Amino acid sequence: MCRTCEEFGIHKGHARGLLISESAKLREILECRFEKMELNNRIFEEQLKEIRKAGITNITLFNQKVGKVNLHFKKLHRLLSDQEEAIIEKLELSSSKTYELNLEKENKLLQSQEELAKKMERMKTRINLNDTQLFIAGVEMRGPTWYYENELPDCPPATDDVEVRLPTIKIKDCLLELTNEDSSGVT
Repeated sequence: MCRTCEEFGIHKGHARGLLISESAKLREILECRFEKMELNNRIFEEQLKEIRKAGITNITLFNQKVGKVNLHFKKLHRLLSDQEEAIIEKLELSSSKTYELNLEKENKLLQSQEELAKKMERMKTRINLNDTQLFIAGVEMRGPTWYYENELPDCPPATDDVEVRLPTIKIKDCLLELTNEDSSGVT
């Protein structure tokens, strides 16, 4: 029953019914709606649990994959570091040999230069001798003694002749291939 009909007793063209029976129908509709809402709420709770569980699983999987990636690249860094150390060691060995060879040749040249300076000094004194003294000094007119008796040492090898084979790195679908195919030398 509408409020107007109830208060003034005038019915305005709508259905009439008892307040108790109409309110019972409304309560039944509300209870049905409430049950559907409760069902939806339980479904939402289940979905939230699943989403949260999936989120935790995703975080765990992500951390595992990041760990694998980190481990993989640590291995790569270690491998590259080992390769780098081996190449540098080879260069250092070659460089130290070249340095020792150069030092030895330098010492020979210095010694030869001293001998040559002494010969030049003797030659200079002989040049200043008078004709008779020059003839008595017994200067030979032939042979290498006029110039340089000893064989000149070879020039030291250039350090850019040292060839080092650098590894070639190829990355294919997350796989790293390390080879020594590159034959170009380090200059």
